[in-house]
Amino acid sequence: MFTYVSLWSAYYQDPLTEVYNRRKLNEYYAEVIQKDNLSIWVFVFDLDNFKSSNDTFGHAVGDQILIQFSNILMNEFPSNALVSRLGGDEFCVLLPETTHLDILRIQSNIVLKIQEFNLFGVSVSIGKTFARNPRYHELDELLVEADSNMYAQKKSKKIQSK
Repeated sequence: MFTYVSLWSAYYQDPLTEVYNRRKLNEYYAEVIQKDNLSIWVFVFDLDNFKSSNDTFGHAVGDQILIQFSNILMNEFPSNALVSRLGGDEFCVLLPETTHLDILRIQSNIVLKIQEFNLFGVSVSIGKTFARNPRYHELDELLVEADSNMYAQKKSKKIQSK
C-alpha cells in the first residue's frame, strides 16, 4: 500500500541519490523563487570521466559515486538550497539569497571533496549563473547559461591537461 510520503518521494525524488528531481526543481523555482522574486544562484554540475569510470569499475561503483556526490552537495550547500539530479551525472542546485563570497567558499569545498574520487578518475565541472530578479527569467534560460559556463570550464580543463 502506498502512503502519502512514498507517493511524494516517487514524484519528487531521484530514487538512487534521494535528492530532488527535475519536476521538483521546476516547481520550486516557479512557486518559491519567482513568486517571491528571490535572487538566485543556479549551479550545474557534471561529473567528468564518469562514463569511463562507470564502464571500468562497474555500475555499482558508478551508483556509489553518484550517491556520494549528491551527499557532498547536500552537505556543502546550506539548508535553503534545493539540490536536484537532472539525469545521468548532471546535478543542479538552486541557492537563493546568498553572497558571492559564500558561493566561492561552497564551490571550493565541493572541488576539494570531489578530489576523493580521483581514485576512480572522476572530477567535476561546475557552471553557475545569477539572477537578481528571477521573476523576469525562466529557469530553462538560467540552466542554459549555467550549462554553457560548465561546458566552458570543462573545455578549459581539457586544454590545460594537454
